[in-house]
Amino acid sequence: MDFKSYLNNLLSDSEIGKWGALYVPLHITESAEDLPVIPCLRHIILEETKELTRDGAVLPEGLAWTKKRQTIQELIAGLQTEHNPSLSLEMREGSMLPLILIGESGSGKTTSLRYLTGLYATRCLQKTSDVKQLIPIFLDMAGFRSGNFTDYLLNELNNRKLSLDHGQLRGLFEQNLFLILIDGLDLLCPYEGFNPVESIQKFISQFPQNNYILSCRKGVCYTSFPANYKIIELLELTEDDVREYLGHYIKDTEKRDVVFNAIMEDASLKEIAESPLLLLLMMATFIRYKKIPKNKTDVYSAYINCLYDLFEKTGKLVAADKQIIAQGLAVMGFTLQMHNATVLDKQEVVALFKKIAERNDYKGNLPEELLHLCTQIGIVRVQKDEVKFFYQSFREYFAAEQLKQLFLKQIDLSAICSH
Repeated sequence: MDFKSYLNNLLSDSEIGKWGALYVPLHITESAEDLPVIPCLRHIILEETKELTRDGAVLPEGLAWTKKRQTIQELIAGLQTEHNPSLSLEMREGSMLPLILIGESGSGKTTSLRYLTGLYATRCLQKTSDVKQLIPIFLDMAGFRSGNFTDYLLNELNNRKLSLDHGQLRGLFEQNLFLILIDGLDLLCPYEGFNPVESIQKFISQFPQNNYILSCRKGVCYTSFPANYKIIELLELTEDDVREYLGHYIKDTEKRDVVFNAIMEDASLKEIAESPLLLLLMMATFIRYKKIPKNKTDVYSAYINCLYDLFEKTGKLVAADKQIIAQGLAVMGFTLQMHNATVLDKQEVVALFKKIAERNDYKGNLPEELLHLCTQIGIVRVQKDEVKFFYQSFREYFAAEQLKQLFLKQIDLSAICSH
């Protein structure tokens, strides 16, 4: 089967094709999350060994990480060798699949999987060697909310110009051709009659000789996967990583060093810069305002204000729009966070903007246009009839803003404490 159209479609996706130019080698290590110890003891172990693991020191076996840090590229080096289905997964050099990549919000899980998708798609198209290259499949779990995993996978492939039926899909997977990158296990929402994790596990067990890398936030649902799934954890950016990343945005070496030194000399800024997402937002606001935000809240608020400013200058957004949009986004984020959901119905969001506008006696843009402005600003995106935040971290930021307002209004929050 010719995969050329499918691979070109992958690379034309701006969220996959652009990462090669901006990516820095994120470091990973085997995670201590699965240590058979009580949480408080685990926390103590992690804190005590943090500095050692940063230096790649080998710790006493069974205490914490048993392998030194490596990059995500080094981890999958085994997948670049000849794909030999006769070998067991454990025998393939450099890999022990399935892998579950865990990390904090903004640590680079999605970016890493998108980067790998683009990397493997490019290699498949280039055909630079006789070695059979793995065909990448990137799957965003935010969209998997009903049915079974096989149907969801088939639909994704068909949407990317690879027309298959169930029989053809099975035939291809039996040839062990694929690297399947499943992003966001923590976004899965089970309910009566729908168990997405079980459906994914069933699929992997049917086609175990293919290669799987799954991502998940720390401490969420990956513990329900089989014990032979290898857990790896994304680590914070090193000073060298930060310097390299800054180079993508500040081409002048002298200016880059000034910014780098300012970050490294301030403990709070250094902590911010260790998160890829926060460093990205910090750089965007620095380029705009020539000022570095001082804490995490400032990073988010400054970045969002930066987006607002850009649209105000083009005349597409006025102060009243911003007020209604900010309220709407806060309610959206809070609603999603409360229900552990990832998307809202588009008409539900339109109705929300309409309600907020009426409450504020707003006479400006129609609710549909306000939602469109949100997508243009880049905070949310609309796919078909669903609305979701561009970054999950934005959802949490706006949810926290709404929670803050409820608290300031002295509203009884006891009913939502468990959420």
